[in-house]
Amino acid sequence: QQISSRLTAESEIDRLLQLILFEGLRLLDFEVAGLLLWRQGEAAFVLRAVANLPPSLIGQKFRRGEGLVGRVAEEKKILLVHDDPSLNSPIAEIAALQLKTYIGIPIFWKGEVIGAFNMATSQPNKTVTDADRKLGEMLAQQAAVAIENTRLFQQSVEQARRQALL
Repeated sequence: QQISSRLTAESEIDRLLQLILFEGLRLLDFEVAGLLLWRQGEAAFVLRAVANLPPSLIGQKFRRGEGLVGRVAEEKKILLVHDDPSLNSPIAEIAALQLKTYIGIPIFWKGEVIGAFNMATSQPNKTVTDADRKLGEMLAQQAAVAIENTRLFQQSVEQARRQALL
């Protein structure tokens, strides 16, 4: 039963994160997106959800300072990047999209960056308004609450399991 509860919580958060990504694409008019979360034990950001990208990318890891997510984590702010060759992907499916404009939106919890949304489009020099940035921040806040709620749920399930063993 505990395993079932954990799996349910895990799949629920993944579905919710993906839903938030698709909503972000729609609201901000980008084509593809990924959501990465910091995994302390691995000292890396791990891709947890994708939108309009191959699901096989889920699980990819990036260190602090590496890729857009690493830069977002270091600078702790939304980054808009145009035609940056350092962001060109070695992954063929992504390289084929010829992405030109990227936005990275940090996900904060208690003042710390716990993840980021990365979105991209093939539109060169796409503009992002202040209203777009506020929408991105709002989506990041929703993701942070969902992540924390899942963490608390998992803690309560673990605590209940320990109590049952006593």
